[in-house]
Amino acid sequence: MSGQDLMDKQRREDVRALVELAVPVVQALYRLAKYPFDYVGEPIQIRSEHVAKAAVAFLEGRITADELTSWANRLEAHDDIRVEGKTAQETDEILDAIFDFANPELTGCSLEETAKFVRSILSKGSVAS
Repeated sequence: MSGQDLMDKQRREDVRALVELAVPVVQALYRLAKYPFDYVGEPIQIRSEHVAKAAVAFLEGRITADELTSWANRLEAHDDIRVEGKTAQETDEILDAIFDFANPELTGCSLEETAKFVRSILSKGSVAS
């Protein structure tokens, strides 16, 4: 395995740790800061359950508002992330939720309102914002 292949593998593991909240957000962001912005490898998929997990973690106080916003900001517009819902509508809903978490000042909704909404629709099988 080449040095680039090893770096890509490690990057994917670090991105996955952030997406899944497997490590503290600050730690995951620190790990990811060492990689270049551009990426041409296989992206990590973010699905509705990842966004829902972040919403619940925030509502339960396991992550702070700053951590939720930082988490969502890192997921927006990066080549190492791909949003994939079960349907085109679900994909749009995931993207909207991530945007709302990343930009509460632009949306006019509090993070708590957005997180509660995301959590409330889990029983319907999708995540919207």
